[in-house]
Amino acid sequence: MKNTQDLNEFDLEPVSYCPKCYSLKIGYIPGVDDSDYCMDCGCVDIARCQIQDWEKLYEDRYGHKYVVKRNSFEGHPLWNLSVKDLRKKLLESPYYREIIREVYPNWNYYGKAVDTIFLFFDNVVNDRLLPKLKKAMILRQRNKEL
Repeated sequence: MKNTQDLNEFDLEPVSYCPKCYSLKIGYIPGVDDSDYCMDCGCVDIARCQIQDWEKLYEDRYGHKYVVKRNSFEGHPLWNLSVKDLRKKLLESPYYREIIREVYPNWNYYGKAVDTIFLFFDNVVNDRLLPKLKKAMILRQRNKEL
């Protein structure tokens, strides 16, 4: 119980961030007053707010959360893509066949990549397997293979 209380109190501490790129990597020059700067973009205009407010600002700007739980799929940028954008992403992947097999292990139609993927997406949408496809694509990307 004490650890939860400590975390809640820790979350109340304001954070310093760069309002230009929303980085939390803020540096300073020792011995120089007002020397805070963004270590990512060099901006010297540093802002402060509660961590929850910063997380919302970051998500609004970049379209995804800064910190996503390790096994969370819903916070991943691929999760919120439209069917059209998912189709395009899969078409660009050299691993599209492996991803298709993860969703449909017995898939046996492999014509031209475009035809295969369009037919595959028709089946995925009709069978309501978009979440399974998104998970497969996210796992492949996490393995740096997408």
